Amino acid sequence: MLATAVADGRLHLSGVLLLAAHLTDDNAEDLVAEASGKSKAEIEVLLARRALRADVPARIEKVAHQIELAPGPGDQVRKEKDPMHRGRIAPLAPERFALQVTITEETRAKLMKAQGLLRHQVPSGDLSELLDLAADALLEKVE
Repeated sequence: MLATAVADGRLHLSGVLLLAAHLTDDNAEDLVAEASGKSKAEIEVLLARRALRADVPARIEKVAHQIELAPGPGDQVRKEKDPMHRGRIAPLAPERFALQVTITEETRAKLMKAQGLLRHQVPSGDLSELLDLAADALLEKVE
């Protein structure tokens, strides 16, 4: 069934890898049909709806600096393709996503300042609520 879906172009190999851990004899036909024609991101969301994962803990932590001795050709290309440099949004459950991104000290300071200034609106200091408010303000400003 998987081989046929791949051969027909309904399912790509990345999709097969994502589905593999979730396929059983009982659900394989339905799951492959539902995933057919979907992108990798869409299949991740589909699987998140079927297999809910817990929210990730909110945290901001400093990452150790790495020493780069002599950057070689193609390092910029690798950096642009590296998910740690462009961030990652992964589905956890319906309408719930994990966000992972590397930020500068300046951005961290801005987030902490905003968190303090918005304690009256977000008493818990929840970073996801803070980011939602920041996104609303940004969209209002640029639109």
